[in-house]
Amino acid sequence: MEQMRVLGDEICYPAKDYLTVYKLFSARADLYRTVYKHRKAVELMVADALVEANSYLEISSCIQDPSEYWKLDDTIIKTIETAPDQELKAKNLIQRIRRDFIRYFLGWGLGGNGAMGLLFCNEYAVPKDKLEHFKNVTSQDVICSQKSSGMMLKEDDIVVSNVKIALTRGTLNPLEQ
Repeated sequence: MEQMRVLGDEICYPAKDYLTVYKLFSARADLYRTVYKHRKAVELMVADALVEANSYLEISSCIQDPSEYWKLDDTIIKTIETAPDQELKAKNLIQRIRRDFIRYFLGWGLGGNGAMGLLFCNEYAVPKDKLEHFKNVTSQDVICSQKSSGMMLKEDDIVVSNVKIALTRGTLNPLEQ
């Protein structure tokens, strides 16, 4: 970084640092694939927990009252988690998020049978030459492809995120831009 310079509208660096700079962009794409996407899964689970806990905590009644609304901060998660009602589905969701994500970020269960298996089902790479003809997957596509054995998923059970992850600006090599 100390040897990089901005010349015109380009960031320039010594040729010997080519691989290091390339690894920077590659690490960014990898972090997106392995960490940032999982944040969305947590957000969806927290939203489910809040909807589920609404009848118990009357969360939606606070929306119209500013003196109550400002109290809806992160402490509501702890309130749900420590609720005395053992059957509260929201409580189980919050506990699962804490248990699974703490385990995940401490490095346990990364072999596919750990925490993230509950949240993340699949990812695949589409060859660049096929990308323009690729159709985004929908939750209906997932429903149609299930085998009729055991528990069947409903469309509401599935969140599909069609994300294109590249080093930068689509198919362009970041080091040539």
